[in-house]
Amino acid sequence: MCYFCGVPRVVAVALAAALLATIAASASADIEGAEFESGAWRVRMSAPKNWQLTDKTAYPSILLRMARRAPDGKMMLAAERLAPGINALGYAQRTADILRQMGFQVRSPQLHSSTGAYFIDSDGRGAFLRQAFLASGGIGYSLTLSAPDNRTRSQHLRAFDYALRSIQILRAPPPPPPAPDDEARPLEPPPSPIDPGAADQDVQP
Repeated sequence: MCYFCGVPRVVAVALAAALLATIAASASADIEGAEFESGAWRVRMSAPKNWQLTDKTAYPSILLRMARRAPDGKMMLAAERLAPGINALGYAQRTADILRQMGFQVRSPQLHSSTGAYFIDSDGRGAFLRQAFLASGGIGYSLTLSAPDNRTRSQHLRAFDYALRSIQILRAPPPPPPAPDDEARPLEPPPSPIDPGAADQDVQP
C-alpha cells in the first residue's frame, strides 16, 4: 500500500526538507497493534482507530506513517535534532516560513493548549495540511496530517488531535557506569622501610 500516494512528490519532499530530513542516525522503532514507540528518538504514540501504521519510510527522520481510506487521509510523525534555543514555537515558525517560500498559504502558529504543541494549517500544490510541533530535550517532533481538500482535512482533525494527545516523550536512559580505570584504583601501600639497627643485630660476628 502506498501511504503517501495522495501527496504530490514535490510536497512530500518539501515536507521532509522542512523537517530537515538529513539526519544520518538510524531510528529503530516498534509497532504493536496501534502503538508505536521509538527508543532512539524517545517517543511513543497511539494511532487513531482505523488508521494503518508503517515505520518503513524513505527518510531517516520520518519515524511513522499512518493512512486510512474513505475519507482518504495520511499522517506522519517525524523527529530531528534541534539547534540550541529552538522551542516548539520557533520550530513551527521555521517550517511555516519554508512552506510560504514554496507558495503555500500558511496560517500563523497557534498553541494547542492541552499538549503545549504549536500547530499550523497550510494548503498548496494539491495538499491541505495540519502540522503540530513539540520540542523536548533538544529533539523536535512534528505530526503532519495531509488531505486532498479542506473538507477532508476537517473530517480528520479529531483523529489528528487524538494522535497528538497520545504522544509521550520518554525519559532518556541513565548514562552507563564509568569503565574501570586502572589509574583510579588505590595504590597498594609501599613496604615498610628497613631499620638499619635491626639489620645490624641480625649479622653474626
